[in-house]
Amino acid sequence: MRKSAVLMLCLAFCSCKSKQPNATSRTDGKGGGVTAQAAGGGKILGNDNPPSLFPVSIDGKYGYIDQKGKLVLKADYAGGSRFSEGLAAVQLRKAERVGFIDETGNLVIPLQFDLADPFADGFAAVMKNRKWGYIDRTGQIVIPTTFDAAAHFADGSAAVASIMPTTTAFFFINRKGETLLDAKEKFDMALPFGEGLAAVRTFGQMIRYIDQSGKTAIPPKYMAAAEFSQGLAPVQLHAPDGMRWGFIDKEGKMTITPHFITATPFKEGLAAVQVLGGKWGYINSKGSMIINPKFDGAGPFYNGMAQVFAGDAMGYINPSGKYVWEPK
Repeated sequence: MRKSAVLMLCLAFCSCKSKQPNATSRTDGKGGGVTAQAAGGGKILGNDNPPSLFPVSIDGKYGYIDQKGKLVLKADYAGGSRFSEGLAAVQLRKAERVGFIDETGNLVIPLQFDLADPFADGFAAVMKNRKWGYIDRTGQIVIPTTFDAAAHFADGSAAVASIMPTTTAFFFINRKGETLLDAKEKFDMALPFGEGLAAVRTFGQMIRYIDQSGKTAIPPKYMAAAEFSQGLAPVQLHAPDGMRWGFIDKEGKMTITPHFITATPFKEGLAAVQVLGGKWGYINSKGSMIINPKFDGAGPFYNGMAQVFAGDAMGYINPSGKYVWEPK
């Protein structure tokens, strides 16, 4: 489930997408329990445990399975995101509003958004009237819906964008919605911070990484890039046989030779990569192929489960590469 009018704008936030399930990103039109009391009096929803339920597609509808592949929440949703912080965005009918459920299937944040992302760092990006803002885990809008694009929060900040008369300006905000760094400095591409560094592009330059003060930490030399995770970041640059993806460390040193068609950040010790021929597999931090490339699409691991594709059929594997949920 991808957004329409601002899709191309938000692709800058994900410059190395795999064939991701529509259930793990923007949830259009469209666990847990109460764990605490918010400062403003609202109930904090969800939990901070790793996800125990995972979205699956059955006959065009979405439900949720557990780590053993058992269907726990029936496929009653027109769309559903992955669970994060005990909550998942769902849509009951296509082209209608989105709300959030907990892991018991209770609708705890009402259907009211045009689009919504999974929670991260306590906030979720949501769209209303074609503008993006953020809600907290009480369901309250804490940063108004004024942006044309919005990425997830990480390291206490988020990359957002506004469409200007002649360009699109990317910049960073804090949890109060205040602009970070030099308010006059805008980028024509910016990714969320990961482990203290963020990939940005200034007009006329290649992609570089900045630290949280805005200082360049890794010089501009990449065609595309993604977030740092587990000490490494995927980057794209010119290789002898064409444009390829590899991995760098926080010093900018190439630790995994660029020879992949596409690469994604590491999660739980593995990174999904696409090899020549188009298939996807998983490597470890040494660059060794741990799960052979045999999938038509692959997503990151979350709590021991990764979503993969055989054609357009979605399945789940464990870290050994065995199916927990066969593609269907």
